[in-house]
Amino acid sequence: MQENYYYIDYENNKAMDFYLLGYGDELHTKQIILDDNLLGLAKNHNMQVSSALEATQVFLENVYKNDGIVVAYSTAEKQYFNYLNKNLLLNKYRNLPYLNLAKAAKKWIRKYHYDTFLKLPPFRKNADMYMKKRMIYSLGSVMRLTSLKAPSDYAPGKTTSRFNTVKKSLVIKKQDYEKLTAVQKAKATKVLKHNTFDVDAFDCSIMPATGTPEPGGLLWYEVLKLIKIISTNSNVVGADINELAPIKNLDSCNFLTAKLAYKIISLVFHSKKC
Repeated sequence: MQENYYYIDYENNKAMDFYLLGYGDELHTKQIILDDNLLGLAKNHNMQVSSALEATQVFLENVYKNDGIVVAYSTAEKQYFNYLNKNLLLNKYRNLPYLNLAKAAKKWIRKYHYDTFLKLPPFRKNADMYMKKRMIYSLGSVMRLTSLKAPSDYAPGKTTSRFNTVKKSLVIKKQDYEKLTAVQKAKATKVLKHNTFDVDAFDCSIMPATGTPEPGGLLWYEVLKLIKIISTNSNVVGADINELAPIKNLDSCNFLTAKLAYKIISLVFHSKKC
């Protein structure tokens, strides 16, 4: 029997001010703005605006109806469920199965990659001792054991700071997103997550020009189908292509990467028109 996994991630601060909720299943993802002071951001990116409680109810009801499993990186999301359940409106979902990926990742590391993990340098060299210790098992740190790379600016606290900057700016500009500065817009884009496509994912038969060729990786039309699904069901605000390592006299990989770029652009813009 196939398990139904439903992924969730809140963006909020320590005072429990909720900014954004991202959730999805194996094929669909969605982001919902949870703060009225970010209405300009939501309008510009055609995003839904809701309260944290209402958005959480919709997510949990979907999991409940489909006999699913809630998946998150840590127990934080479970704590947020409890916080939002002040009026007992979420009681129905208290016994939903919950998968803590951070706990699973620690077991995986200790069983298969412990020595390698210990030899890794601090995740962020310039962080103080408290933050270095806190980030040891952070998602970005654990990702170093995989072919997936965390964004170079990934670090606890930056998302909150960026959201606060965008909120303040939108309030001053009366929610007119177009009046934000380029720097403020860049921060807005970053908080909505930057969607990265790594050419390592391609099968090495069509993409050998990369740092880590991937036998059994994705083929061309599989990738296009994946991009179409993402662009149709998600609010794509940015994309980049990484890991191309050109091989002399082998131009096919360069053409593939260039074609991938315009396919991403065309599929994303087509989905926004539909």
